Amino acid sequence: MFLYIVCYFVNIQISSVAIVPTRLESLQVLSTIAQRYFDAIIVPSLSIVTNILCLALEDNSTEICLHAARCVGSIGDAIQCSGENIKK
Repeated sequence: MFLYIVCYFVNIQISSVAIVPTRLESLQVLSTIAQRYFDAIIVPSLSIVTNILCLALEDNSTEICLHAARCVGSIGDAIQCSGENIKK
């Protein structure tokens, strides 16, 4: 449920500049979740997170695109760490 709330705030499509900080913080929370709770939270909802990040990467705000790219990087790092833990 928490992940759905974060994804909702990332995907808010309101033209108001005031909403950008909320969306940025939601992307930061998503990055932190990916780093710490990847297997438990991100993996079961990977298709939702992927769709949200695709929309965020296409956003008109460069800040949103930058933070979305950082979130993609965090998820990539988590996938790599998860794969290394399986090999051990």
